[in-house]
Amino acid sequence: MNISPEELLGVRRPKIKTTAKASAFSSRKFTPINPKVTSVIAYLPPCAFHRVSSQYYYQSMTLPDRHNQNLALLGIGLGAGALAIVSLPIVLQLNEGSVTYDNTSFLPAPLNQGYSHVAVARDPHGYIFVAGQRGVTKTCASASAASCLVPMDSKVVTDKTGTHTLKGYSRIYKAYQNMKEIATARGAGLNDTVRLVAYTTDLNSYRATADYIESLPEFWSHNPPPRSIVQVSALDESDVFEVEGTFQINR
Repeated sequence: MNISPEELLGVRRPKIKTTAKASAFSSRKFTPINPKVTSVIAYLPPCAFHRVSSQYYYQSMTLPDRHNQNLALLGIGLGAGALAIVSLPIVLQLNEGSVTYDNTSFLPAPLNQGYSHVAVARDPHGYIFVAGQRGVTKTCASASAASCLVPMDSKVVTDKTGTHTLKGYSRIYKAYQNMKEIATARGAGLNDTVRLVAYTTDLNSYRATADYIESLPEFWSHNPPPRSIVQVSALDESDVFEVEGTFQINR
C-alpha cells in the first residue's frame, strides 16, 4: 500500500507555471523524513497524522525558514519562563499572610490560649471573623475565671407588644458590646455586619433578651443582619449566652 503525503493530507499540489521563480520553488523535495512512512501509514493511530504532516511541512522549508522558526520557538519558551519567574513573587505576596489572628487588649485572654478572639482576612475580599463573645468584663486577667462574668440581672421593658422582663440583660448586652468593639477596632462598623450566630443554654429565657438588644439604636435598630440562634447544652464557665459575628472590612 503506497500513499503519497499529498493524498494522506487530502491536499492537491497546486499547478505552478513554469516561470523561473516558480521553477525554483517547484524544485524543492516534498518527501517525508522517513521514506517508508507511506507504506505503513494505514496502520498508524490518529494521533500520528499530525506528526507526519508536521514533519512533511518542516522538510519542505528552506534552511533560513527553519532557522527563523527555531528562533521564534526559543523566544516563546524564554518569554514564558521569564513571565513565570516574575509572577511567582506576586502570587506569593497575595497568598502569604492574607489571614491574621489576634487578641484584644481590652478583653480577657481566651480560655487556655486555645484560640484567638478575631481573624482578619484582607485578601481577596476583606472580612473580620469574631469568635464567640460572652459578657465578661475588661478588668479580668483571664476569661477562665467565673468572676469575670457580668452579674446576671433582669430588666423590665415596654414595647408595642407589651411589657416584658428580659432575663440576663446586662450580661448579654456586654457580650454584644464586646463583639462590637472588636470589629470596630479592626475597621468594621455595625453596618458592615454580614452574619451573627448566638448560642444560649435556654431559648425560652434569653432569646427575647437578645432580640431586644439587637434592636437598640447602638446596634441594629434599622437594618438588622441575618442571625442564627441555637440552644446548646452548656457554655464555658456555666455561662448562658455567647455571640459571634462576621463583618466586612470598611474600605
